[in-house]
Amino acid sequence: MAVMDKTHPKYPQLVRYEKYSQRAAIVAYLCCIDLEEAKNYLDVTVHHCDELNLVYFSAREGTNQPLEVVVPVAVEDTHTIGRLFSYFDVLVDPSTGVGPNRFIVAIIDDDSTNVHYRLKRGIVPPTEKDIDAIDGEDED
Repeated sequence: MAVMDKTHPKYPQLVRYEKYSQRAAIVAYLCCIDLEEAKNYLDVTVHHCDELNLVYFSAREGTNQPLEVVVPVAVEDTHTIGRLFSYFDVLVDPSTGVGPNRFIVAIIDDDSTNVHYRLKRGIVPPTEKDIDAIDGEDED
């Protein structure tokens, strides 16, 4: 299992979650490192949802980008679609003060493998890029 670096600026905020679950604190720490250092997100802020006993982040993918809500989960955790979609009703987007229309689930493994899935409320139409990719497959 990974260990949190006590010199990391977010350590004081994240270590307090060890009282709920050491594993959840480590997963949140690995997610934070990934957001700040690998993905170069800006304005990474730690939040806690008492109702779900969950640590999550808000961050920006770039300077003029909107805040994203990022929920770190351990790869071995079991999450139902219902639980994931309940986050829309419980989590708060700090930029609006209401539930997010979308959020990122960051699935974290001990080796710091980090996979992001963006979940959106409702059915989302495909982008032009998606349509072009599908059209390109039909030509073969």
